[in-house]
Amino acid sequence: MWPALSILSFFVGGVLLLLVSVSLVDAKRKLKSSSFFLAILAISGVQRVVFGLSSFKILGPIENPFEQSLLFAFFIPPIYFLFFEGLLHQKISRKNLPLHFGLSFLLVGLSLGLDWNKSINQTVFLIYSSGYSIGLIVLVWRYYTKRKSQREQLYFKSIRLWAYLMMVAFLLIYAFANFIYGKGLENTQEKVLGEFYGITSFLWLFICFYLLRNPRILYGELRLLEHINAVVPEEIAIWKSKKKGQTDPQDVNVEKQIAPRVENLLFALKKMEQAWSEELLEVPSLKSLSFQLDCPQSHLKYLFKYYGNFTFGEYVNVLRINYAITLIRKGYLLTHTIDSLSKKTLFVSGNTFYLNFKKLMGESPSEFHAHLQLDKRGTRVS
Repeated sequence: MWPALSILSFFVGGVLLLLVSVSLVDAKRKLKSSSFFLAILAISGVQRVVFGLSSFKILGPIENPFEQSLLFAFFIPPIYFLFFEGLLHQKISRKNLPLHFGLSFLLVGLSLGLDWNKSINQTVFLIYSSGYSIGLIVLVWRYYTKRKSQREQLYFKSIRLWAYLMMVAFLLIYAFANFIYGKGLENTQEKVLGEFYGITSFLWLFICFYLLRNPRILYGELRLLEHINAVVPEEIAIWKSKKKGQTDPQDVNVEKQIAPRVENLLFALKKMEQAWSEELLEVPSLKSLSFQLDCPQSHLKYLFKYYGNFTFGEYVNVLRINYAITLIRKGYLLTHTIDSLSKKTLFVSGNTFYLNFKKLMGESPSEFHAHLQLDKRGTRVS
């Protein structure tokens, strides 16, 4: 490997380890996807630093698991995949961890136990890493095309460039790793690893620069969410300030009747909704709303159609969720269960409550409560 590439590889490895050290200083943080990302940084950093020290003859031959066998590469694809799963969905399925890493251990064990030659190892790694690459593309595509809540949309907007950058990085490393793995059939392992570390260091140098420009990423998705939570109100926006769309012919007469009262009716509804967010004793019906506002039901239907963000059926659930948010903020879940909260907010079942909360808020009631507690302890950056 060219001396310049050795120096670059060693320098990039040092920067990566420095970034890992800095991010670990904040011990209060809960790591999710960031734990796997830090693992990626740490592995890449140690690989390059140790190999650089060996290349410069500062260290003699040492027993380094990263360089003694290319089989270590089998553990890299699942780490990348789990990083993306946590980054996009803000959680990682623990039950799948044994499956991911169990397969890696199995393949490495088979290779060592059956004494596979380089050609077999290269073929197995190509199939294995290709499977993870396809899985990663499917994971990102499904998240990109799924219907998102307002909070999820803002979250994705904040991580989109970073997710695309890391996806391109993984696919390039995947392609180059298989190319280098194939070259290992004719070259020494030291030369193969030297080329891999040196050339991919350009990519890691760009990633390091991006991280230094966007330090929130080092602290995981909770640090990204705090920015979003500062923008997205916890209470859900129910009404629009301006009429939406053109009036249907059958609604023209109602519009003429209600036009002078629209502003006052919306103001009265918002006052009632504020009261219901503090205490909701019964679910309002269209008839009861009509009575309280002293207006025909047809006028209310007009408001929901042209000024509302929800249908009346959805509106009732929003009122319940806003009440649930108030209770959670007051500490209800510190002494009560989620099921108790669902009954308190007049949902017919805990599952219906969970689904509606997740749909409207972009996270489960327990996740919302956990983030709220983190805020109170000052562990999320503002």
